[in-house]
Amino acid sequence: ASIRHEVLFVYFSGTGIWVYYDAKQLRIDDYKWAWPAPAATPLATAVVVWLLWVIAFPMYIVFCQKILDGKISPKPK
Repeated sequence: ASIRHEVLFVYFSGTGIWVYYDAKQLRIDDYKWAWPAPAATPLATAVVVWLLWVIAFPMYIVFCQKILDGKISPKPK
């Protein structure tokens, strides 16, 4: 593998790890699952972002901003 592939692997992996911890801190699993949320739990979200980075990472950022802006409601308890 070329060094470029190794750099991309590290980059995507680092982003996936950050997404996991960020989603856990936001308690993403307390919110309604709907696009643009890439997945329903922090771990699933991190895996989806790692696998489909080009699409899922921007979607995750938008989803988090909607949570912070109050545009996405928590699941009813």
